[in-house]
Amino acid sequence: MKRRLGGDIFQKREWVCNQCTLYVIKGSIDDRTFVSSLRLWLHLYKNCSGGGLNSSRLMTISRARDVGLPLMNIVRLKAMSILQQLHLEERLLRTSSDNWCIINDGTNASTIVMGVSGKPSELIELETVVRDRIPVIRRFTGGGTVIVDGGTVFVTFICNKDAIPGLQPYPRPIMSWTGQLYGEVLQRIGDFRLRENDYVFGNCKFGGNAQSITKYRWIHHTSFLWDYDVRNMAYLKQPIRVPEYRLATDKAGIGGGICISA
Repeated sequence: MKRRLGGDIFQKREWVCNQCTLYVIKGSIDDRTFVSSLRLWLHLYKNCSGGGLNSSRLMTISRARDVGLPLMNIVRLKAMSILQQLHLEERLLRTSSDNWCIINDGTNASTIVMGVSGKPSELIELETVVRDRIPVIRRFTGGGTVIVDGGTVFVTFICNKDAIPGLQPYPRPIMSWTGQLYGEVLQRIGDFRLRENDYVFGNCKFGGNAQSITKYRWIHHTSFLWDYDVRNMAYLKQPIRVPEYRLATDKAGIGGGICISA
């Protein structure tokens, strides 16, 4: 099934998980098509004025190919479990040669996600987590620990190293590129900035990141706060190392995940 919206093609098809139907959009990485598509799908942007797609700014797939621009597959998910999402991301990172942006609006159950080198005894309240049977996952990328639920919006980029012209495939340049991208998407909401690997409004962190870089490809994934249950914070310990800008704020989240200042 296909339908057209502002020059992009939305193709409905099954992928990986029999329970999920994914929508794939192809748009140019280097064109405002991609930013406009992200605005359309990113839940955080839904209440902003001037959002959505502007057909006068869009570049179709065939035109992007004609000028030699790389393409980005955009996949929108609704409440896919974070474990299934991580399986999907790792599979696309290691077995696909295409560029991907995955947007998942919430996960189906409260889950703690740790970085590949995280130590449970240092990062989570083990007794409380075991008592309440909160699932704990160790992802394949670095970063800190976060508890996610239906109020979390996940955005992941999986790209070839040469996909974005001029971008060096190292952690800091990738962070800088994503910061510029989200800056354009979120500019109407507030004082958006990239601070020490965190996405913040002012001093309030609302998104954290983790990355992995392989020989030919890289992945950068983010958990954005849309809503949260403050009771979930009781499952997490304060990280040993905290960025300087957050030292003066109250406890709200952990490391590479979502954090709020009271």
